[in-house]
Amino acid sequence: MLTSARLLNRRVGLLSTTPLCRQAGEGGFFASFQRKYREFELERDRALDKAEEEELKEREGAIYGEDELSPSGSPKLVREDPRQCPRSVLFVPGVKPKALSKIYTLHADCFILDLEDSVGPAHKKEARDQVLKFVLEYHQKRKENQCDYKRIIVRINSPDDDTKNALFDLNLVGELGKYIEGVAVPKVRVSTYELIKDYIHPEHAVWGFFESPRSVIEANEIFKQKAYQCAVMGYNDLAAELQLPLTTTVQGSGGELYQNLSPAELESLRVVSRLPLWNSASQVLLAARAHGVYCLDGVFNHPTDHVGFQRDLRHCLALGFNGKTLIHPSQISPTNRAYTPSAETVAWATQVQEAVSRSQGTVAVVNGSMIEELHVRQAKRILALHRSGALDAELQQKEETEAASNPRPPRSTPSRQGLKSTS
Repeated sequence: MLTSARLLNRRVGLLSTTPLCRQAGEGGFFASFQRKYREFELERDRALDKAEEEELKEREGAIYGEDELSPSGSPKLVREDPRQCPRSVLFVPGVKPKALSKIYTLHADCFILDLEDSVGPAHKKEARDQVLKFVLEYHQKRKENQCDYKRIIVRINSPDDDTKNALFDLNLVGELGKYIEGVAVPKVRVSTYELIKDYIHPEHAVWGFFESPRSVIEANEIFKQKAYQCAVMGYNDLAAELQLPLTTTVQGSGGELYQNLSPAELESLRVVSRLPLWNSASQVLLAARAHGVYCLDGVFNHPTDHVGFQRDLRHCLALGFNGKTLIHPSQISPTNRAYTPSAETVAWATQVQEAVSRSQGTVAVVNGSMIEELHVRQAKRILALHRSGALDAELQQKEETEAASNPRPPRSTPSRQGLKSTS
């Protein structure tokens, strides 16, 4: 239909420039035909806009909580529902069996089993073997109802920069199939999906990492492919490629420039040093929102700096990210709390739903402000996160109570004398 319409439009344009058409004037047959065709164009454009809007809403469904309730009406945990955007996503090095085994006890919404940055070149095969072993073990435990559901993403090596390992990784991901939620691809470009599309399991979500200037400036074209469900910022590689100073101390670029600065000057300098990364993040966020893709913030590199992490979370929320990637289990609970709506926000969302329900199709008003469709979607998302967060907190409280009432017996440690006697 669109092709035919465009073809007809070209013909009308060509005909309207001929001397015969100009002589026909406003009252001729062709003028009438042109008016009819303009009306058709308007109707066609409205229909196309509506179809595009419906498609975007469908892609945004998981973000805005369109399906926040199960058929029984009970709330869903974000960490058990692949359709919802994860709040907390923990990186786990694929080469470390001990770290992988801890996944069973952690309450992150999602886990990325990493085959890329956290694995040295000599250990890539070992990491693939460990990930395969863990996922198969996890699946068996799920079948026997011995563990909770875990959302698992496997991050492969870059198909553009490390093709050999990427192909081995993709073969592993295909073998894991439905046992995992999807695959994460580092340093995505417009050309990346073409390299991997034939290896991706049809039910896998695809996450793209934006960690190079090229990734950032190509973000809109990347999302136009409608291949990625999630974008993730990768600040470490991005900072290196932007040639930003490693630090704002005397060890960094500038030396003596950074000595004897007041706390206010240091804070100002810290903010300025983040501007190139925030600008890049804003470009990716804008492109992601335009195409109904949700977006996660990059990691905070200092797990022992709790004050700095809280500040980073505030920035993450202020920029509009849907969640955050993490490098340490201690960062999970603060992130989940940060993305659980406050009582005031929940009250507003509840008022919106009630007002829309009462309005019966007429204009709804809350606190003197007119409610639009965007507010309704926002309210649904807030209430979905609230219900999930409340259920999550309730289950964790139950687990802590059970653990306190059934403490593990202390492990016996041999005395020094005993150690000597066994040597």
